[in-house]
Amino acid sequence: MCAEHGNRGFCNQEEEEGTTATGDKKSSPPLFLPLPLQVPNREQSPVTPAGVKIQASIWGPASFWRRRPQRLRASASLDVKGSFGERSPPPVNTTPTRGRWDVSQIPKKPPSSHQTHHTVMEEYGYEIGRVIGNGSYGTVYEAYYIKRRVHVAVKVISKKKASEDYLTKFLPREIQVMKLLRHKYLINFYQAIETTSRVYMILELAQGGDVLDWIQRFGACSEHLAGKWFSQLTLGIAYLHSKGIVHRDLKLENMLLDKRENVKISDFGFSKMVSTDIQSQERPSQHLTACFSQLSRTYCGSFAYACPEILLGLPYNPFLSDIWSMGVILYTLVVARLPFDDTNLKRLLRETQREVTFPTNRLISQECKNLIHTMLRQAINRATILDIVKNPWVLKFQPARPHHEIQLLEVLCLPQNSSTTNIAS
Repeated sequence: MCAEHGNRGFCNQEEEEGTTATGDKKSSPPLFLPLPLQVPNREQSPVTPAGVKIQASIWGPASFWRRRPQRLRASASLDVKGSFGERSPPPVNTTPTRGRWDVSQIPKKPPSSHQTHHTVMEEYGYEIGRVIGNGSYGTVYEAYYIKRRVHVAVKVISKKKASEDYLTKFLPREIQVMKLLRHKYLINFYQAIETTSRVYMILELAQGGDVLDWIQRFGACSEHLAGKWFSQLTLGIAYLHSKGIVHRDLKLENMLLDKRENVKISDFGFSKMVSTDIQSQERPSQHLTACFSQLSRTYCGSFAYACPEILLGLPYNPFLSDIWSMGVILYTLVVARLPFDDTNLKRLLRETQREVTFPTNRLISQECKNLIHTMLRQAINRATILDIVKNPWVLKFQPARPHHEIQLLEVLCLPQNSSTTNIAS
């Protein structure tokens, strides 16, 4: 468990090994077609540059890291993988290039990491553009895929800067999860390229920024806009939970917006597939306290969005942990501040044990307040994603009743058997 801390940027001065070899660009791996999990060398694949591996063509989304004013940003993190910090990237020189922006800095010697990125990505038909995010493991760039004529995001991860735990546990888990996902409210993944020292993840570009930036600029959302964004978040999480997948790092920074201001859930670095334990019972309990019986001991995410059981260091149901984070998100959408003070852990623990209150100067419907209360309560009484999908306030903002999602969740969200539960990391 460690506090999240920023980083001054990413600049590896060592030249990439095996990335300057030429290959047949016409045969470079296409953006939208499945590829072998790994291509180790040129002998096995003559059209792949030496030293470059293709990990997959359906992989995880980017999240974008920017400077966050202290008013809304979670002050600390439970991030065990050492995730990206939230400081802004270092200043760079910008020069226009064919209608897009080239933000590379060109030192005399040795070549910069940005030059190396150009070399690697040009082999696959990408033009690297401006920096749109920066963190402790690397940098996120905007890029242009020439063949498809589409702008994408390229997340560059340094193997040398990444922790061993991230490289051996969380990154493979993220790959496994993201290969299964395809939903209109999730950031899409297109392709991943691995070299000897870096991993390049090609992802859908969210051109509208993130929801936290929006709130910091404009303040609290109208209830109609909050309902739209929260109902989209609900359908995205319902899709994940119906597949037995938990996100475990839901927060405003990870809710990106497309050009039409629709939500795109991002950053699946802490996501995990949880095995189901579906058992029928003759007399279901009154409250479906858990969709699955497997508990987790991996404490991840930010303190401000963490449920009480995580703050107390107890084994927790990760599905219900996502629900608590959704409650924090909805509260912040309509109030424009976090519901709990996370600058002091003892105070935070006390506040999460009490019922959340609302400022009197905000016009918030009782239906919305009631929904927030069902999510921000102790786990034994907390709503499930099925409860939220069927909630009347959420349904008001859905174009049509989500019958398919409800049917899937009703199959999975059976009452938990009172017998033993499994514990997993």
